[in-house]
Amino acid sequence: MYTRRVLPTLDKRVTNKTRDGPRIIILTNNFCNLACYSCSTLSDKPWGSNPFRDQPYEIPTHELEAFLANIEGFNPDWWIRFEGGETTMLDPDHVEALVGACKSAGRKVDLLTNGFGLVEGTRFRINPELFDGIILDQHRQNENDVKIVSRLLDMSGYQAYNIHILNEHIDLERMRTGGLSLGRKCREWGESWALWRGVVYPCFVSPVLDGWNNSGYLIRDALIEAGYVYDNPDLTALMMDPDKFIPVEFRLICAATCWRGGKDVVKQFTDYVEGSE
Repeated sequence: MYTRRVLPTLDKRVTNKTRDGPRIIILTNNFCNLACYSCSTLSDKPWGSNPFRDQPYEIPTHELEAFLANIEGFNPDWWIRFEGGETTMLDPDHVEALVGACKSAGRKVDLLTNGFGLVEGTRFRINPELFDGIILDQHRQNENDVKIVSRLLDMSGYQAYNIHILNEHIDLERMRTGGLSLGRKCREWGESWALWRGVVYPCFVSPVLDGWNNSGYLIRDALIEAGYVYDNPDLTALMMDPDKFIPVEFRLICAATCWRGGKDVVKQFTDYVEGSE
């Protein structure tokens, strides 16, 4: 579970200008330099082992541009967050183009990263000033990388970052067994949105559930049929009312297999309320 704190030597330097409120997540790729146990985006699984990791992927700039154009009227104060995989494994020019697309659309952008590709030697490989905020995700095996990156950020005067320290990796497979009863409704739906391979998902977990379930592209296909795709000019209307338009197939699979809905998790989180389908 994530414990939000900063390294003690950085207390005076770090500001929390990144925000954890409603956001639009862009899953930029599905490959990572780490292979953490029970990785939420399955980076510890071999290629070809599940639908999320069927082959390496990185988002084309034109896809992001079309998506942003079609959600122009959707909560314009919501930030964009780049996640992976590991975004910093992309070519720096590609990252700059993706951020540029967001800025051209009037959106602020932050980056969730383990820090791997931000730095090359003692210099920045990707300019941190591109981002309105950076979240350094510290796992046990990348603690040194995070220290190096944070020191360079301090030396450069960049303060809009914080550090999330992962004290332990939770067994997500165990946590997602049991599922939600179908009479319960997840508050995550519509509180964040995620773009993955051209499909728009109504929360930050659902893009990887086809991979976790390894039973084809059931969630993806249901959302495509309902119109939740990046190039749909009516996308804003669908996103504004997910309770009305999210297909029942999604709801059933989501309730049964999401780790935020497992019996152990319902006791820990307050993200679920009684409701009707």
